[in-house]
Amino acid sequence: MSDNSYLTIGDLVFTWRYQIPTFVTFLFKDEDIQIGHEDPLPGFPDELTLTEAGFRTTVAAAKEVLDGYGYTVEFFADIYASFYDELNHRVRDVLSDEIGQHADGAPSHEQIDALVRQHMAASSDAPLDDLAAFTAFLREAIETDLQMEPFLADVSMGQSGKQMPAREYLRHGGRADLADFESLQMLVIDRADRVPANVLRPLMLFDEGYVFVYPEVISLLYTRLVLDATHDDAEVELDVRQVVETEAAVRALHVDLAYELLQKVDVYQRVFRALSEREEDVQDRYARNQVRNGLSDLATAGDPQAKGEALEQLMAAVFSIKPQLQVVHRTYSTGDEEIDLIVKNNVSRPFWQGLASPLLFVECKNWVAPVGAPELRNFEVKLQNHTPMTRVGILVAPGGFTSEALNAIKRASRDPYLIALVTREHLDQLAQGATSVLDWLEQVLCTPM
Repeated sequence: MSDNSYLTIGDLVFTWRYQIPTFVTFLFKDEDIQIGHEDPLPGFPDELTLTEAGFRTTVAAAKEVLDGYGYTVEFFADIYASFYDELNHRVRDVLSDEIGQHADGAPSHEQIDALVRQHMAASSDAPLDDLAAFTAFLREAIETDLQMEPFLADVSMGQSGKQMPAREYLRHGGRADLADFESLQMLVIDRADRVPANVLRPLMLFDEGYVFVYPEVISLLYTRLVLDATHDDAEVELDVRQVVETEAAVRALHVDLAYELLQKVDVYQRVFRALSEREEDVQDRYARNQVRNGLSDLATAGDPQAKGEALEQLMAAVFSIKPQLQVVHRTYSTGDEEIDLIVKNNVSRPFWQGLASPLLFVECKNWVAPVGAPELRNFEVKLQNHTPMTRVGILVAPGGFTSEALNAIKRASRDPYLIALVTREHLDQLAQGATSVLDWLEQVLCTPM
């Protein structure tokens, strides 16, 4: 006996050894319990062998339960945004390896970097868009029975070199279901260059490192996405026969899991209360460290496009530290114009409320030469096109600004919007200073040019 518990959602299977994860308490109602047993042997009336033990419902009913707790896709998009920048780095690294292996000839590092950027730019990069893209990918895999990229090519079986169709590989052991999710994830990552970046990023979040650190959160997030990718009439079943021995234990399982999770939450709150009281300080120290790392990346970036992306990544990190400021779009294109970062402003300070700018636009120019007045005027037009939602713009140029640009910013100050200019000196002040991110931003916005 393998001593596993299984959660099956339509054609996808999640497996846990020796345990039942506490997050499944959010998927079922008490009345979803399923218990069956064989007739007792003669002379042993109390010894019952369970033939069925667990819970069963439908996808639609499970999603309704999750919605009741507030665990919607929009909720999880906010959680996912906390991991976004790190996942983006990991996707770049994986794509570099895969593209480098499969590219014709022996491409240089610069050529591989260019191909990676091209691959990354081919899909949108907002957190909610990522989750939608990943859900659509799973739905297509289910509906086409894996007759799609990246599952079309055979899998090479280790040193033997034997080839096996991807579907057979994923359905190891003669399973009739689509795949164990971990096997599915590993195969897709091994073929990352055939998958859009906005599918790869969420997929990276399911690896064992993240699941080990955030087991309930990551598992619940992916369960929600799998449910959304599966037909509402499909069955959701938790099978615990191998890890629960008695009928009484099965009947107590739902409330036991909920109580176990509550205990864990209570312990964490008590243990880390001191840290949460210093949350602002920890966030700002982390922000300064991120900026220092970002400035180091700027110095080592090769071609101009890589330098621009490094600066954009740095500023995205700055605006992702505080929950009141959220990067909702990166490299956002309207067709006529492109905006590097769109930041949602939820800061409750009177200063920020007085700006009357629900959105902030951030433009990054990592040029060797100073940025001139034409670029400033182009940025002005973008703000004008999106007024009144956007009245504040931040133009970042470590190489500085020309005197013409400084004169243009003085003229722009008479208009009903505000443009702040950020130089390398400002970034160094954030990296080395002791002020908070919000205080630093306020100083930048208040600095006369």
